[in-house]
Amino acid sequence: MTELRSKSIFIFFLMASLFLKAQELPPQLLEMEKGLDTAQGESRYGLLMSLAQNSAQYNIKRSQAFVLEAIEVAKAIDNTAYHARGLNGMGITHFMQGDLDSALHYYERSLAINLAAQDSLGLGVNYSNLSNVHVEMGDYNQAIQYFFKGLEMARLQQDSGTMADIHNNLARLYKRLRMYEEAITETKKAIELYKAIDEEDLVAEYNNLGITYQDKGDLDSAIFYFRSCIKYSLKSGIKEGLFLAATNISGAYQQQNNTDSARYYIDLAFKDTTLPKNPRFFLTVGVSQVAVLIDEGKNQEALDLSFELLEIALKASRVKEQANLYGHIQTCYANLKQFNQAYFYLDKYYQLGDSLRSESNLTEIARVREKYEYQIEKDRLEAEHLKEIQDEKQLQQQSYYFLGFLGLLSLFLAFYGYTRRKRNIMLRKKNAQIEKQNQEIQEQDEELRVQKRNLEALNNFKDRILAVMAHDLKSPLNSLQGLLDLNLLAEAQDPALLKEMMAKLGTQLVIVRQSVENLLHWARLQLGASSQMDDKGALIGPTIHEVLALYQGMVNTKSLNIKMELEDPQHNLDVVPEILRIVLRNLLSNALKYSPQGGEIQIRSSLEANFIRLSVRDQGPGLKKEQQEAMFAEMMQSTEGSSKEKGTGLGLYLSAEFIRTSGGRIGVKSELGKGSEFWFTLPLKD
Repeated sequence: MTELRSKSIFIFFLMASLFLKAQELPPQLLEMEKGLDTAQGESRYGLLMSLAQNSAQYNIKRSQAFVLEAIEVAKAIDNTAYHARGLNGMGITHFMQGDLDSALHYYERSLAINLAAQDSLGLGVNYSNLSNVHVEMGDYNQAIQYFFKGLEMARLQQDSGTMADIHNNLARLYKRLRMYEEAITETKKAIELYKAIDEEDLVAEYNNLGITYQDKGDLDSAIFYFRSCIKYSLKSGIKEGLFLAATNISGAYQQQNNTDSARYYIDLAFKDTTLPKNPRFFLTVGVSQVAVLIDEGKNQEALDLSFELLEIALKASRVKEQANLYGHIQTCYANLKQFNQAYFYLDKYYQLGDSLRSESNLTEIARVREKYEYQIEKDRLEAEHLKEIQDEKQLQQQSYYFLGFLGLLSLFLAFYGYTRRKRNIMLRKKNAQIEKQNQEIQEQDEELRVQKRNLEALNNFKDRILAVMAHDLKSPLNSLQGLLDLNLLAEAQDPALLKEMMAKLGTQLVIVRQSVENLLHWARLQLGASSQMDDKGALIGPTIHEVLALYQGMVNTKSLNIKMELEDPQHNLDVVPEILRIVLRNLLSNALKYSPQGGEIQIRSSLEANFIRLSVRDQGPGLKKEQQEAMFAEMMQSTEGSSKEKGTGLGLYLSAEFIRTSGGRIGVKSELGKGSEFWFTLPLKD
C-alpha cells in the first residue's frame, strides 16, 4: 500500500510540473505567432483569430489580447462581419472565465452589428451564445427566447453546427429545470447532427447524455454512456473525452459506493501520460482524484494533494476548481476532527462567489457552517471544564499534603474544613455555570433544527412551484411551436386558423406571464425584498384601468362585460403601488379564468371607516366551503378555467401575504353554481 501511495504522489508531482509549464504557449503556437510579422489585412485577422482560439486553453489573457487586436484589424479594413465575429470571440473568452457580465456585453455588441447587417448566420451564433449566458444567470425565460430565435436563424441558413449547439444548450437548460426526458431528447437530436459534422463534439454529447441520466438518478444508464464515451474516445484518439468521461464515471461509481470501480477509472485518466498536455482537464481529473481518496478514507493524502492542486488552480485562475478544492479541504479537516481548519476553508469556499452555487448549496453551506461553529464552541467549553476539574484536583492534592503535614494540629484541621467548604461552594457555582452553558448550547441546537425544518419546508414548497411552472410552460410552448411551424409552411397559412391559434396563444401567455410574475414576487418575499419596493400611495381608478389593459385580450376573446362601480376613483391607498397591482392582477386573472363566455365581471369599491373595501365578482362555478376556508392559508392546487386555462395556485397565497403585511384583510364569498366574490381592504393614505 505504501509503495502504491508513493508512486501516485510522484506521478502527480510530474504532472503538476508539466501543467505549470503548459501555461505558456507551446512551440507550434509561438512559431505560428511569428507569421504576424508579415501578415496584413484579412490574412492578419484570420491568423489572430486562429491564435486566439488555439491559445485559449493555455493562457486566456493571451487569447483575449489576440482577439482585441483582431477587432482593431477588422475596423481598419471596414469588415463588419469580422468585427462582429471578433466581439463574439471576446464574449467566449469571458464566458470561459465565468465573467458573465463582460460576456453579455460583448455578445450584445456583436448582435447589434449582425442585426444591422441582417447576417442570419452570425445571428444564429449570437442568439446561441446569449442564451448560454442567460441560462447561467438563471433567466430561463430570456434564454428560451434566444434559443428558438437562434434555431430559426440556423435552420434558414441550414447551419447544422449551430443547430446542434442549440439543441445541446437546450438540453442543458431542461436539465437545470429537472425536465430530464426533454433534455435527453434534445441531446439525442444534437448527436444525430454531430455525427455528420464533428467527431469531437459527438464524443462530448455522449458524455453529456451520461451526465443527464446521472442527474435523473438512472446511474446504470449513466455508466453505460460514460463507458461508451470512453471506448469511442480511445478509438478516435480524443483524449479530452476520455478524461471527462473517466471523471464522470468515477463520480457515478462513488454514488453507488463502489470505490474500487471509481478508483479504476480515475487512475485510467490520472495516469495517462498525455494528461499534462491538456491543462483544461488536468485540474478536473485531479479534483476527482481527491474525491476518490476521501471515499477511500485517505484524508491526509487527499489533503496534501488538494493543496498542491489548489496552488495550480490559483495560478491558472480556475475559479470553479478552486471552489471544489476548498470544499474537499474542509471535508478532510472535518473527517480529521480539526474543526477550526474545516470552518476556515468552508468560509473561503463560501466567499468564492454566489455565481458558482445554487440556492440549495447555500443552504447546505450555512448548515455545515453552523455545525462547525457549534462544534468549536462545544470543544472550547469542554476544554475549559476539563481545565477547571484538573485545577480542582490539583488543589485537592495540595490540601491533602497540607493536612498530612499538620494532621495533629486541630487549628489547622479547622482551617482545612473551612477552606474545603469554600472550594465546594465555588465548585457548585462553576458546575451551575457549566450546566447553564450546556443548556444554552442545547437551545441553540434546537434552534438550528427548527431552522433546518423551515428551510426544508421552503425548499419543498419551491420544488412544488417549479414543477407546476415547468408543466404549465409546455402548453404555450407547444402552441408557439405549432404556430411557427405553420408559418413556415406557405401552403398551410390559413388566416382564420392563424388568428385562432394567435388568440389561444395570447390567452395562454397572459396566464403564464401572471404565473411567472407571481413566482418572482414570491421569491422576493422569501428573500425579504418586499420592503425595498416603491414608496406608498396608489390611486384606485388608474390602477384598475392599468391592470385591465393587461388582460384586454382575454376579455375580448371571451366577450366579457366589465362593470365597475367605484365610490371615488381618486381614493389614494396607503400601500406600495406594486402590491396593489399584484393583488388586482391575481383577482382579475382568476375572475377572467373562470368566467363563462359572454359573462360579466363586477368591480366595486366602497369606503369603510379609514379603509377602502374593493371586490371582484365573477359568474364562475363557485367554490366549496372547505376550499374557501383554506383558500389563503397555503398554495392551492389550481384547476382549469372555463377555456382550459391553467395556473400555479400561487397567486391567492401571495396576495394574502401582501395584503396582511400592508395592514389589510382579504376574503371570499362564494356559492357553488353562483360565482365568487373576492374582496380585500386596505387603509386610506392621510
